[in-house]
Amino acid sequence: MLQTGHRSYVVKEKVMAMVPYDTAPVRRLVQNGNETGMVIDATKGKKTKTVIFLSNGMLVLSAIETDTLAKRFKEEQ
Repeated sequence: MLQTGHRSYVVKEKVMAMVPYDTAPVRRLVQNGNETGMVIDATKGKKTKTVIFLSNGMLVLSAIETDTLAKRFKEEQ
C-alpha cells in the first residue's frame, strides 16, 4: 500500500503513474474525470499537488508532492 496522505492509501500494484498537478493537460484530465466520476479526492481540502493514475482508469488526487510519493513508492518495494 502507498500512503497518499491523510490516512489514505492506494494499492501499489494498481499505480500506473504519478504526475504533478501543475500542467494544463493534467488539470483537463482531472476535470474530465470529475465529470465522469473517475476521481478520488484524497486531499482533505488541501491544494492538489499530485495526480495518481490507477490501472482501472481512476485518478487519485493527493496533497503530497510527487517526489515524496515517488520516494515512498520506491522505499516500500
